[in-house]
Amino acid sequence: GLPAAGYVIAPNHVSYLDSLAIAAALSWSQSRHTYWAADAQRFFPHQFGRAICRAAHMFPVDAMHPGAALETARRIVRAGNILVWFPEGWRSPDGQLQHFLLGIGQLLLHSRAPAVPTYVGGTFEALPRGRRLPRLHRLTVKFGPASSAAWLLAIGSGRTDEERVADGLRQQVAALAQ
Repeated sequence: GLPAAGYVIAPNHVSYLDSLAIAAALSWSQSRHTYWAADAQRFFPHQFGRAICRAAHMFPVDAMHPGAALETARRIVRAGNILVWFPEGWRSPDGQLQHFLLGIGQLLLHSRAPAVPTYVGGTFEALPRGRRLPRLHRLTVKFGPASSAAWLLAIGSGRTDEERVADGLRQQVAALAQ
């Protein structure tokens, strides 16, 4: 099962439906303590959107100011909450698992929070990039075992610790896809 508190759910990202599928897989108690990283330009440009995002526990991630998003994320997990962070940074154009960005490695190394590798299936078939209306399709969410940054560092490859942690986590998500 999922850890009790203070962890990062790290899923693949292929569709706008990914967040809804993950939310549906969480219990009511878990969802009340779950926070979501969201693209600042897409979700926070207007006051009405910002109000909806705050109510949904979403916080802005701005590519121009990554340090602010990482600090917010660290505070969230250190307070014992659950954070959903899409390590690919954007929706896959072809449904395939993309490279994981360094931000997830930095977050896990500095927060010491465990990561729960997560695979969301069926959402690309239901609503791929470029499609406006979803098709009916079965969705699945697979949560892997929680992994420490030290474990991910040991199994990952790359030049820096952040790259190795991100790669180790990507390997764990890829294994869930099988």
